[in-house]
Amino acid sequence: MEEAASWLKDTFLDFFMGTELPESPPPTSIERRAGEDERGRGQGKCKSDEAYRNAPYGTAGPSRPRPHPRQGSGKPAEDSVETIRARRSLEDLKRHLSSEPNQMVLDAIEPLEGQLDIRSQPSKPVGRLTLTGRPQSLEDLNFSGENLGADWQPLDYVQPAVGRTPRPQTSTKKANLPKTIKPSTTIKAATPLKSWKPGMNRDEMWSTHPNKRAREMLNERPRNVKQFIQAEIEEPEYTLRDVEIRDGLWHMMDLMERFTKKFFQSDISTRNREPWVQGLFEELKPETAKIIGCVASGGPGGVQGWKDLFLDNQKKRALVMAIIGNVLVEQVFQHIFFGGIVKHINKLAEIQQKHKKEDGFDRNKHYANAMRKSLKLGTSNTFILPSNFTNHVTYITSVIWTHIRPIFAPSSPLHNPTPSAPIAQLADIVALAGLLSLSMRLDPHTVYYFEPVFKEDTLTAKRMECFNHKNMAQRNPRIPDDEPRPDKEERVRRAKLSEDEKKRSKLDEPLTQITIMDGVTAYRLGGWEAPESTIGDVVYEKYDFANKGVRSRILTHGWVYCRWGRARRFKEGKPADMPAAHGEAWKGGGFKEFTDCEGVVDWLGSARVEEEDLQEQLLDVSMSEGESEEWLI
Repeated sequence: MEEAASWLKDTFLDFFMGTELPESPPPTSIERRAGEDERGRGQGKCKSDEAYRNAPYGTAGPSRPRPHPRQGSGKPAEDSVETIRARRSLEDLKRHLSSEPNQMVLDAIEPLEGQLDIRSQPSKPVGRLTLTGRPQSLEDLNFSGENLGADWQPLDYVQPAVGRTPRPQTSTKKANLPKTIKPSTTIKAATPLKSWKPGMNRDEMWSTHPNKRAREMLNERPRNVKQFIQAEIEEPEYTLRDVEIRDGLWHMMDLMERFTKKFFQSDISTRNREPWVQGLFEELKPETAKIIGCVASGGPGGVQGWKDLFLDNQKKRALVMAIIGNVLVEQVFQHIFFGGIVKHINKLAEIQQKHKKEDGFDRNKHYANAMRKSLKLGTSNTFILPSNFTNHVTYITSVIWTHIRPIFAPSSPLHNPTPSAPIAQLADIVALAGLLSLSMRLDPHTVYYFEPVFKEDTLTAKRMECFNHKNMAQRNPRIPDDEPRPDKEERVRRAKLSEDEKKRSKLDEPLTQITIMDGVTAYRLGGWEAPESTIGDVVYEKYDFANKGVRSRILTHGWVYCRWGRARRFKEGKPADMPAAHGEAWKGGGFKEFTDCEGVVDWLGSARVEEEDLQEQLLDVSMSEGESEEWLI
């Protein structure tokens, strides 16, 4: 426990070590912690990105660092607290999983008790001060064409997603400072090593090789490196925390890519494809079918379009990552206190009820202060993981494995339905997500909002990152056939298209087919903060900035799998698609719901029946108590 506590402090929560935060005075009632920001809900289809529609694919997008239909409501699932109560120990979890169909998960978890102990074997994220952007994805590394990204930039080109904070040029003289603002602390910056190019200034060092510069300063100032780094880059403390959160999320995404590439990428023989898919559909549980139906679209290819999601390796990997991402966002990142015991969670529920009429930013401070007290995170340099952290990680791991196990079975080289390796790696991903969730919740001044991305929406470079952007760049219908960019496989595909289809496809758009994971935006109250601002003592550039507006900063973009085509159309709530608009992609009756596939559980119909039964029961109870039917209506 002490080892994990020390690692966690060094990796994520070093910037949270400060004085106990005072309770803030209350002034509207919105819960913006995650998923309920008004800006992200009810906005429907995004506006088309003209640059994407009229230019070669990706030219309007972010250069490559890492630039979902239904996501959570910002609250944990209704049974989250009860679930944690029922599984406060691994033995409770094993007893819960002892009945079918979860016996397989139990058998796989049993030999992994030591491996799943996150306290002794944490999953370390990437370096703390990477400012240059996410490394190239595995999809980039497998690209056999030109050494260019989807935006036609070299693959080694990077651009910070979280850049330096632009602030107004204001003169802050010591004599004129109000009492609530402290003058900047003068600290002599560390001396750069001789390995740097002559004439390179500090801004260039941090922009080109931030980790190298950070290691230099760590070697020179091991005890107070945090102060010297903050003084040298001249940015508020929250900018460093943003980088750590962003890099942690990127590392988690990379782990998800590697996980699916290792365990969910194998071909199925032609004669076994139909029987396997049909058996898979019949094996899926209602909860799994619900997630798949919400995060993915079969496109205009009818039922076969849904089957292709499980038969095409790249689509299958994206779908598995979408299932993992959906569970992580709803059950980990949006959990009010991941790993907390019942007493601590009940305490936060009391705070929520007590301060329900206050603004969400104010409630966020109350939550953070309560969690800091629960974890003994005051002026101490020791951080103790929540006592239920390991059990919670084990439970979420078993939930995800139950969802993806039917898809995994034929991908195992040993054909072993209960392998330990994927579960252990999956536990690493969940553990990292749990640590990031705690890091976000412990920040009293920031609301980390998971901005939803929707399927069958137009790809927007400012909000989304395309998982299969190399494939999308190759299939761009606006690239002439005689240009050398399309590879051999793409040229063969185009040669089979009719002239009418080529002409029709010129108006196709890049659309989201699978929503893998939401992007994260950080919201903060007030204007620009001064460089000396810390989590325990927020200092603004000007005195009146404290209550002036709300700042937002995009940390990560929504992660999606895309296709070229036309979006699904509705008129008065009913499908209104024209087959001619979709061309040769229109097959088997066009767009279908996942529940239209033979063998898939009609989870939506079952939910409606349950809702009707519940309404009838409530009506019977009300009538038995003497209430009139007219009053109920």
